[in-house]
Amino acid sequence: VHRNPDGSYLVMSDNGFGNKANSPDFELRVHRIAADTATGVTTVLDGGFGLSDPDGKVPWTIWRDGGCAAAATLPAGYSCPAPDRLLTGWDFDIESFQIAPDGSFWFGDEFGPFLVHTDGTGRVLDAPVPTPGVASPSNPTLPAGATPNLANSKGFEGLAIAPDGRTLYPMLEGPVAEDVAAGLAAVLRIFEVAVDRRG
Repeated sequence: VHRNPDGSYLVMSDNGFGNKANSPDFELRVHRIAADTATGVTTVLDGGFGLSDPDGKVPWTIWRDGGCAAAATLPAGYSCPAPDRLLTGWDFDIESFQIAPDGSFWFGDEFGPFLVHTDGTGRVLDAPVPTPGVASPSNPTLPAGATPNLANSKGFEGLAIAPDGRTLYPMLEGPVAEDVAAGLAAVLRIFEVAVDRRG
């Protein structure tokens, strides 16, 4: 949740319906809302946006550009959308976001876990940033036969940004296998990520 100067809020939809397998038709979005705390009424306003990768910055197959066409089975009555590179809950499980001083957005993802950098309209600007030494079973770059060291849905749940906008602090929701093996199952790692002027 991000509070705008006009009193509206930006809120984010995560990957959709609970997991990668059942969320390929759920488009990832940031919504702009007005919340009336006196009445409990929330109104969706103009100014939201969907996440997309029209420039092909995501280097693996996404659902709306090859992923659906390659699926072994599809739900009854579902047909693959035309390739448009909109991002869905099959591609990322975004859980958190921060706005950089230049107006671009950083999203924390659980599938990789990755950091995803977009412009203010949701267009991906750079290849997703992997987490050194950490991979979940849903990570699309995990080599065949490699063992993940982070459980599904335990990636970047939280994401903070320094006041000057030059450092991100993503936090894992669950422990990595190495910490569990060392008797540190309660440890949640926080990473320090330097952001240069180019993103």
